[in-house]
Amino acid sequence: MRKQRANRGELSRSRILDAAIALVDERGLSALSMRRLGAELGVDPMAVYHYFSDKRAIVLALVERLLSDFMTTDASGTWPERVRAWARSYRAIALAHPGLVLAILGDTEAVAIAVRQTAGPLLASLSDAGLGPEGIATGVDVIVDYTHGSLLATTRVPDDWALRTTMPGVDGAWLEAAYERGLEVVIAGLEAYKRS
Repeated sequence: MRKQRANRGELSRSRILDAAIALVDERGLSALSMRRLGAELGVDPMAVYHYFSDKRAIVLALVERLLSDFMTTDASGTWPERVRAWARSYRAIALAHPGLVLAILGDTEAVAIAVRQTAGPLLASLSDAGLGPEGIATGVDVIVDYTHGSLLATTRVPDDWALRTTMPGVDGAWLEAAYERGLEVVIAGLEAYKRS
């Protein structure tokens, strides 16, 4: 059954982004195009250009939307508790939307959006740990890179589009426990760095 074609008046930025995130999550970033979005929405692809100038504009809008409701840490917790909460929240987003995380890593403007949307709670936690500016910058790099690395180390990129677990017999609970153990090593390292 063919999709009923919608007219441009039924389109909105939000509807286009809903379709784009579903497409990227299902088929990967390389599958995202104005033509495919038009087909998914049942409109002429040119209608999408009324809202977004190109694919990159859609990707940047997706990154901003994805991270717009990023968690805020409880300022009453200890700094390690707040770092754990931040890292877990970021990891959850990365697992849910791996194609977009790859886009963030490969685009400096997307990185800037991600930092603007997410960094505040992490920076505050590391500042409360007593780290100076250099230690805070190092801490952010280590925590973010550890999270990215843990995902990439246990997954592959099939068909150049999305992260999928490839370790037979290793389930999500095992991977989560391994991530938590590594996160404790990172936090202990930051504590040692603070004392050095």
